[in-house]
Amino acid sequence: MVLLCLATTVACQSNTSETNDSTSPSAPVAEPAESTATDEVAADGDENGEAGTDENSETQMADAVLGVAAEGIQAILSSGSIRNIPFDSDINVAQTVATNILGEPEKIVKNDECPAGPLTGIDWSNGFSLQAAEDQFVGWSLRESEGSSGPVTVLGIGIGSTLSELQEAYDVEVFESSLGTEFASDNLFGLLSSNEPDAVITNLWAGTICIFR
Repeated sequence: MVLLCLATTVACQSNTSETNDSTSPSAPVAEPAESTATDEVAADGDENGEAGTDENSETQMADAVLGVAAEGIQAILSSGSIRNIPFDSDINVAQTVATNILGEPEKIVKNDECPAGPLTGIDWSNGFSLQAAEDQFVGWSLRESEGSSGPVTVLGIGIGSTLSELQEAYDVEVFESSLGTEFASDNLFGLLSSNEPDAVITNLWAGTICIFR
């Protein structure tokens, strides 16, 4: 039986006994040619990604939208600017940004049996999860969640997007694996409901996550 553990939400708990290894390539997804948002560090943090605490910063983050990318997560502010939180940032920074936008996480679960090593999943009720290794932000994942599609990429791809939409937005390889119909686009990965054009994305992830093949 193949067991897929995406951010501790697909029936994979701390004492999982399967230990088959899985690795993912680490190349960034190309940025879109056109975007209305400027890629910059916003006023809520410094150039090192440290979160600010003043009232204006909190207001900005409360109005922000959380985005996902091949290199990490993004806080898209109402001004149109984007604050990037890349992989290998302090997990406290990534968790604070996500919490300011999404609210408090639903649960935090440590899994010592992940093929990539011990990981801690910080899960929200909308199917979004951050993955941490010790004090570093190393990955994120999205799964289907009733009533919410969760964050999307800057090109609008997320849970529920069709294969046709995915292929229009990115150069994608679609293949069958032990997990099902899988796709890869540089460092962006996921699962589809089938390999038909109208198939939808059911899982999406980037970076290092807890996944068993």
